[in-house]
Amino acid sequence: MRILANSHSESKSQMIRIVLVVMLLSISAAVVLPLNVTHAQAGSQLTVASQNTGGAMITGYMTVLYDSSGGVVASGFTPETASTTPGQAYTVMAESYGSCTFTEWSNGVTSDSMSFTATSSAQTLTAVYNCGGSSVVSGGSSTINISTVNAAGSSISGYYITLSQNGAQISSCFSICTFPVNGGQTYQVAASSFGSEIFNHWQNGSSTGIETVNVPSASTTIGLTAVYGGSSTTTTNTTGTSSTGSGGITVYASRISAGYWAPCFATTCSAGTGPGASMFFVLYDSSMNAVQTGFANENGYTFTGLTAGATYYVYPADCDLCHGSTHDVLFQYWGDNTSTIRPMAVTVGQSLDAWFSCTNGCGGT
Repeated sequence: MRILANSHSESKSQMIRIVLVVMLLSISAAVVLPLNVTHAQAGSQLTVASQNTGGAMITGYMTVLYDSSGGVVASGFTPETASTTPGQAYTVMAESYGSCTFTEWSNGVTSDSMSFTATSSAQTLTAVYNCGGSSVVSGGSSTINISTVNAAGSSISGYYITLSQNGAQISSCFSICTFPVNGGQTYQVAASSFGSEIFNHWQNGSSTGIETVNVPSASTTIGLTAVYGGSSTTTTNTTGTSSTGSGGITVYASRISAGYWAPCFATTCSAGTGPGASMFFVLYDSSMNAVQTGFANENGYTFTGLTAGATYYVYPADCDLCHGSTHDVLFQYWGDNTSTIRPMAVTVGQSLDAWFSCTNGCGGT
């Protein structure tokens, strides 16, 4: 009888184990996700680079990233990096500029607009330009180090600096900061005034606000120091209106209405109120030499002392990591809500209204 009892007990235990296994398998099957469903999708990124037909990297060419519905996801100047969502379809567009004409993408696609699907890993797409045989000399990696001081020579920081090439802004920072640049190329560096500190000159004696830097082919470090505190010979200020010269071009900066920020850059405007901020503009002559800079909001800023009848070009700059924050304030279009050309051709007596949006955690102001 004991043997029978033990056998019965073992059979019962075996049955219980089988039932438990079946239950566990049923539970596991219930929580298995379909193959086309993922847990929280990780973001990825796209970098758009540019090179000439000789294979040398070139920078500062406009690129725009669109989503599948045609909405602008991001825009900027090469090399430009934007966030994407794995599995989603996008279209990237590269614009020609000056003597450099878009030829193809490095994968052989000849249309300047190319569709692609974002992957879970970082992607790089390279636009190839024909620059008419004037290949940019490619050299070692170099840097331009920017520092700012007041009239007494004491270090100050937080002043907006732009780096341009061929008339297009390719980078910006707040001093003290560093720009990586390519050897054998020429760049323009502009320093902007802010508050009571007015840009006066570069320490080498230049007082235009625009410093041309010829980078040697060999890898090197170039130091530039902007001196603030004296009277400026440029029309750069933060009040919105220049008070000297005759004949002018007026620029305005406006915010695209959105729930993530106040309706105005200025403390007050027709749309409501704001933080009292302004956006940076550069004025170029017909040879694409930067001749003046200034800050504007809804109250406007006027470039003055210009040549009547001459053609100028206005460039509204983006503000990356604006004023030390984590967000970017980006130019989207001119007042006609269709044109996105930068810089925009204009003549004395005309005005332009640039509209901006904000990305990367904008909130409130």
